[in-house]
Amino acid sequence: MFTRFLNVLGRRPSSEQHSHEHYQPVSDSEADVLPVTEESPQAQTSGHERQAVALPRVEIISDKSEVPVGKLDVRVRWVHFVLGASILLPWNALITAAPYFLERLKDSPIRPSFNSYLTVTLTAVNFLFLAHATYITGKVDSSRIIRSSTLLIAFLLLWLAISPVFTLNPPLFFAFVIVNGGLQAAAGSYLQIAVVAVASQFGPSAIQAVMSGQGAAGVLISGLQYIIAAVTLSKTREGGETGVELSAFLFFGISTAFVASTLWAHGWLIKTPIYRRLMASSEGGSKEMEFVVGDDEEEGGDPEEGEVLIVPTSPVIPAPFHMREAPSKVEIVDVLWMSIKYNFAVAYVFVVTLAVFPPITTSILSVHTDKPSLFFLPVLFNDLHFLVFNVFDWLGRVVCSYPRFLIWSADRLFWLSIARTAFIPFFLLCNIRRPGDELFTPIINSDFVYLFILAAFGLSNGYVSSMCMMAAPSLENNPRLRKDQVDTAATIAQFSLVGGLAVGSVCSFAVRAAVCGCNPFIG
Repeated sequence: MFTRFLNVLGRRPSSEQHSHEHYQPVSDSEADVLPVTEESPQAQTSGHERQAVALPRVEIISDKSEVPVGKLDVRVRWVHFVLGASILLPWNALITAAPYFLERLKDSPIRPSFNSYLTVTLTAVNFLFLAHATYITGKVDSSRIIRSSTLLIAFLLLWLAISPVFTLNPPLFFAFVIVNGGLQAAAGSYLQIAVVAVASQFGPSAIQAVMSGQGAAGVLISGLQYIIAAVTLSKTREGGETGVELSAFLFFGISTAFVASTLWAHGWLIKTPIYRRLMASSEGGSKEMEFVVGDDEEEGGDPEEGEVLIVPTSPVIPAPFHMREAPSKVEIVDVLWMSIKYNFAVAYVFVVTLAVFPPITTSILSVHTDKPSLFFLPVLFNDLHFLVFNVFDWLGRVVCSYPRFLIWSADRLFWLSIARTAFIPFFLLCNIRRPGDELFTPIINSDFVYLFILAAFGLSNGYVSSMCMMAAPSLENNPRLRKDQVDTAATIAQFSLVGGLAVGSVCSFAVRAAVCGCNPFIG
């Protein structure tokens, strides 16, 4: 079996050179053939002979640098993409299933405020447990956390999938959804921290893949819900109970299967030499690693030319788990302030988003009220609005994989985040359903304009949040960080994100009160 290149001959940058330049290319003559010698400690392996290996141009990046954006092995990026999807898929499933939940709460006084209660529960529980998960970063086996959290989330989604079979009165059903959602949020907190901590060791490319996967989860769920709802409603001709419940069963069932399947992807990742060597390097921060841009001939398959392999430059003991000494409270505060603008920006992005989406946007109806076609019925129009937001949110995250579109400046990202506040009054000018105001004519009296605003809202949400999450733990763009502080910076940024979700969901009650002029907690 071919193996990874365990020894690179040629120039190796000194520590002084590391502080001034990130890349030191090997000359063409050195890159033509890089032999692995018998004397090299890395060359020794169980009974396998090493042969000279021909390589294209190679670049060596010091352990104080990181994998450049777009250079990580595509297989590793896909695993992080899938893990990212598993983080937010439960959240998106619960939020997108609003029409089903509202149908089950028909004639209940809690129905008008259900979405706000659900988002507050999800974000508050997520925030509280994320605080604990952040505190124990490094103390607990990340692989075990990922596996156990994923299994629990799959089990809870399965209960939602079979919920249409059970007949519960509205108060009991409300309690069932809230408790189920709270448990999913708690499990998701530990899953988020474990995935982001591991991804941060691979650099911004892996973080971007996680964020893109989170956005793709929304597209998957909302697209699936829209298609199923359209098919079932076309048969029933009305947004009746049968069509809504059937669609809920199908998309919760598919969501359960997807979450369970991510266990296989994670199992593949932890067996790769890249994972083991990176995790070994992160233990204590004393072992040196180098990223080699070239070809890979181990673990089957050949990455595309220019992707990154990871080669230890001193003997390391492969470590399958990401465990190190937990950061002190003082260090956590120091890292927080090193990235304060990024952390505030990513938090405020979701304060604005959760203040109106979905508690307010689900109240916006199509302006085609006179004998509406199937696609403008309230249930399906709501599903369409989820799909539009999630598609453009995902596109905003995908854009961050192209270096020419990246914005690393903390100041610019800060002001872009603040500028999103302007979306709130725009949504309030659309066709919001207000009690006792059936003849109200909105200022923005166009479905197209409303959906355009929603698309821009989603695009900016995905882009700004992803850039903040990529930049905060980046050694290149946050130079005050040390290598051993990268995962701490990543978990703090994730904690800030969830904090923004929590604050935004609480703000949704205030926005709803301003819209309806009523008690936002009961009607």
